[in-house]
Amino acid sequence: MPAHATAITTPTTLLLACLAGGLALTGCQGADSFEGGEPSLEDAQFEADEALADELDAPAPAPASADTTPPPAPADFMTCTPGSGIDTGTVVAIHDLPSNPLLPVSCTLAAGLPPGWSAAPTFPVVAGQTAPRKLQAYCSYDFAGGQPTQLDYDLLYQRLTTVPGLAESAAVDCVSMDGMGGLDGSPEIEEGLYQAFRENVGALDSVQGGSLENVGLYVLDQIQEWEFASSTPHHHGHNMGYIARDLLCPDFLSDYCDDNLHFELALPREHDGQFEPNLGGGYVGSYRDVVSAAYRAVMRWQAQYEDPNNQNPERRFVLLAAFGAARELDPNFDRGPYAAMRDVLDLVACQGGLFVGSVGNASDPGCAANDGALYPAVFAGDLTPSAQTCADLGVVPLGVTPNPLDVDPYPISYEDRTLVEAVGMVDAWDELPALSRDGATPNLLTYGTQVWVPNPTGNMVPLTGTSVSAAVSAATFTLVWALRPELTAAEVRQLVYDAGYDTGLNTEIGKGLQGQPAHRVSLCAAVEDACSPLATCPVTHCASAAAPAPDGNREKYQEAVAQTLGDGSVTVTQGGAMATATAVCLNPDADRLAHPTPENPACPQCDIDVDDGGGSVHSLHIDLLAEYKLGELHEIQGGHIKTFDVIGAETGQFDLTPAQVNLIINAAPNEVTTVDFDVAAPHSAALVFDLASGRQAIGEVPCR
Repeated sequence: MPAHATAITTPTTLLLACLAGGLALTGCQGADSFEGGEPSLEDAQFEADEALADELDAPAPAPASADTTPPPAPADFMTCTPGSGIDTGTVVAIHDLPSNPLLPVSCTLAAGLPPGWSAAPTFPVVAGQTAPRKLQAYCSYDFAGGQPTQLDYDLLYQRLTTVPGLAESAAVDCVSMDGMGGLDGSPEIEEGLYQAFRENVGALDSVQGGSLENVGLYVLDQIQEWEFASSTPHHHGHNMGYIARDLLCPDFLSDYCDDNLHFELALPREHDGQFEPNLGGGYVGSYRDVVSAAYRAVMRWQAQYEDPNNQNPERRFVLLAAFGAARELDPNFDRGPYAAMRDVLDLVACQGGLFVGSVGNASDPGCAANDGALYPAVFAGDLTPSAQTCADLGVVPLGVTPNPLDVDPYPISYEDRTLVEAVGMVDAWDELPALSRDGATPNLLTYGTQVWVPNPTGNMVPLTGTSVSAAVSAATFTLVWALRPELTAAEVRQLVYDAGYDTGLNTEIGKGLQGQPAHRVSLCAAVEDACSPLATCPVTHCASAAAPAPDGNREKYQEAVAQTLGDGSVTVTQGGAMATATAVCLNPDADRLAHPTPENPACPQCDIDVDDGGGSVHSLHIDLLAEYKLGELHEIQGGHIKTFDVIGAETGQFDLTPAQVNLIINAAPNEVTTVDFDVAAPHSAALVFDLASGRQAIGEVPCR
């Protein structure tokens, strides 16, 4: 069953919780714990700060003067460099260490805060739900005066030291999370890609005939709920929703998706780390941004479950995190926003939910920076918490019936699955694409190359990446759970795995899963297995997960590409041979998290026409999106292609010449540029473009 959070309910914190939570003062009147009338906000804050100063037995120091230079904050606190483009101007600290008294719920300090800084709980009241006890310990300190300098951080750190243990638990929050994601716009090509997607993931044609319990799928991404299916430019968030909706509601019975597909803004920032001012969503996010979104989703789910007027609540929930934080900076998960990540993942598990995370795309194909899964998928290396850990967090199971002998219809289990369900991608032939990360093959894989689904905005381009795979897996978990809500999260996860197709690959990550066969998720087979004891289920038309089709179910797509290139509707410009080059690594800076890259590939329709006669000269067709052409924001200034053999070993690198770059960025909308390269039997390839912004756009290129 779901659980509720135990709260700290002293008179002072009760009042402050009401005030800090944004409730009107009258909403807290009538509480009989106050004597002598209701205190004002100013009185309550003054009393809380005075009480804290008394408990610490130390006078409040005077504010630091402008010419005071405090000692520098330590490296464990300064997790990113001010002005580096990933500094959010936020510090998160943990205040209820066992030896310390609690701060006021407002997180203010008796010593006061330096100029420009404000304090607030990291996990406030959401939908009337108070945070579990352990999460109430987190305080956020935000800088409102523009971008903070090193001195601003040093001054704040000095103030945090006035509370024993507070500074030692604090850390700067950094931008780290990013979406994993001519020929363009051809209806025939898009229809071919859509057919390949649905066949390769085992999509159902209809869910009619199925008796579906409400299960919430919460998409943590670039958009708020009101944005979905609008024309806001945060395409990754929209696209994750379109993919999930296509699988959950294939016959456009929209009520189920309208009621149970939700969005929480986890990536609210511009690429420079600042909040986007007017458009609701964003592009990238920090650890605090992500944990706050996950926390809001759980609190929203709990509120609707406990609402006595809700006759048909969501009994279960799935969280989709289709993004990742690079591993170049390995956070200290005992401090600040990074500790909050682990506690919120525990909260999801303690409430019986599933947290689905993508293992990440290659940031430097074939190089050392490509090793291992990204955060939060790294937490697949941990098990879900014990019942005692959940109790320590402040989550207590709710009673479900008056009779204690009754069986819980929606049980929660403990320590029986990985904390995050990490998901990776395969191509149409169950092989790892060039954009796969090394040493990061999870237990669950999903088709994830050149995926396109219909949508009302027309803004989707074919996507390749583990984001796509995570969305497919999350939708599969949701539909199976809707049919079998009595199953625990571990049982649903095992059912989906058992129903999947053995890819022949071995699992490399996941607590207790290493060495097991990695299975490709099949929605059709999972529903078939879930429905075997039931009478009211959708028609699946499959007995088990299908083996890869010889043509990868891409014949219609390949025919459409060949027709478009050959029927005269587009101009094909020959760009000549690429330059053979020595393979190089991009080597992202080791002292910071990876810089965000554009979320859409620069050339989603690029493909390689392999010489069918066995020769070694092959053609790369390039049709850039408009935003990467001459004079645009992400104008391309160079690029190269890396090729790989069937076992993933790099076989060559080929650079675009300056003349070829000039042709590509000046190409007309109906013009495709073809360049050639010479290598034996390319099996997969990654296309890397160097952008005017100093970043790179990296995309998978299929070999057809």
